[in-house]
Amino acid sequence: HLLLIISVFSTFTSTSQNLSGKVIDEYLEELPGINIYDRDTVLLTTTAFDGTFELMNPPSNLLLGFVGMEWLNISLTNCTNPEIIMLVDVLYHYKSHRKIDRLRKKRFDNRIKIHEQAYEQGIFHNETTCIDYVFILNKPELDEIRTWMNKKKLEIRKDFEQLNIGDTVYIPYSGTSTNSVHSGYSNYVDYECQVEGIVTKKNKKKRGFNIYYRVIDMDDCIYETLTHNDKVVEVGDTILYNMRHFRLITASNRR
Repeated sequence: HLLLIISVFSTFTSTSQNLSGKVIDEYLEELPGINIYDRDTVLLTTTAFDGTFELMNPPSNLLLGFVGMEWLNISLTNCTNPEIIMLVDVLYHYKSHRKIDRLRKKRFDNRIKIHEQAYEQGIFHNETTCIDYVFILNKPELDEIRTWMNKKKLEIRKDFEQLNIGDTVYIPYSGTSTNSVHSGYSNYVDYECQVEGIVTKKNKKKRGFNIYYRVIDMDDCIYETLTHNDKVVEVGDTILYNMRHFRLITASNRR
């Protein structure tokens, strides 16, 4: 029995692992508050004010996330002191999805030089990294989002073209918000406030799907007052509404 207990204890101690690490950004700034997850996005720990963290018996793969930073996948094979570099989440305007991934990969590969700089300045203790960074292409996901958005835009264009002068429309509002809030990329949902209007004019100026509607009824609204562009909305007002950004509700799709 004693031999069995010793054997079990030896197995436990050989597989257990204490891991201590540190997370910085590409500008060598320590990152507090970074959430560290396993592959099933179960939160394991969060970095301290100086970017350090500790884990007991960590999985071989970790996922790191924080607002304003790119999500990061890393592999920890034979690594007990991971010193990690996260990248700022950059917006790449007016570039193809393939070009975006090329720019991201260039910054991704620059981690080797950044690690050397962190070591030279005493921020990292190890001259080279022991972790494997996993680069994930954004293009497939971005392509899927673009396809979905294009589909929604076609639906909005179709709705705009089918509208006629004199048609009844319902514009959703939220509280006393200065703008109507029915997103053009949302499915229909019930709103606590809908303003009924009559279409008086429509055009495509400035690449928009613009309609003008005259407010005829505000009874289907729980709020006493509404504002649009900082002006109180009243029955009889004529309001400009761009369907390119907000999808209104027509009589045919109203529930």
